[in-house]
Amino acid sequence: MQIGKEKRFWRSGNRRGFSFLEIMMVVMIIGILVAVVGPKILNKVGFARDRATRLQMGNIKTALGEYEMTVGALPTTDQGLDALVHRPSDVSEDLWGKRKMDDLPLDGWGEPFLYRCPGEGEREYDLISKGKDRKEGTEDDISAFKDDDENRR
Repeated sequence: MQIGKEKRFWRSGNRRGFSFLEIMMVVMIIGILVAVVGPKILNKVGFARDRATRLQMGNIKTALGEYEMTVGALPTTDQGLDALVHRPSDVSEDLWGKRKMDDLPLDGWGEPFLYRCPGEGEREYDLISKGKDRKEGTEDDISAFKDDDENRR
């Protein structure tokens, strides 16, 4: 008997559910929230990637300093940052000691860092992240020495 009453309830016009207008209002509210909150969240993600990149650069600079102290010179451009993880063939085991990093970190966008030794100008070396656009030589590149460059101007 209960089943018959449920069928009658649905057929009587007293339907449960939402009208098209109610659904559209909810969609509009969600759209407004996404428009307001979305950019703030994306900005935080960009800030976090930038910060992670700068922290990784600090780790690499520390490892390069340790390498220079133990080996007596910085890795060449050809040896690259890999010299911090694997002993270069032209460096004796006595000088090498132990690896300076467990593995090479990537920047905040999953790209390898660029390393050149000697660096531009008076710098011993350059350590660069290609940044968000993943292209070298653009405005969003992050240099380990960017603050030093800006202070010289």
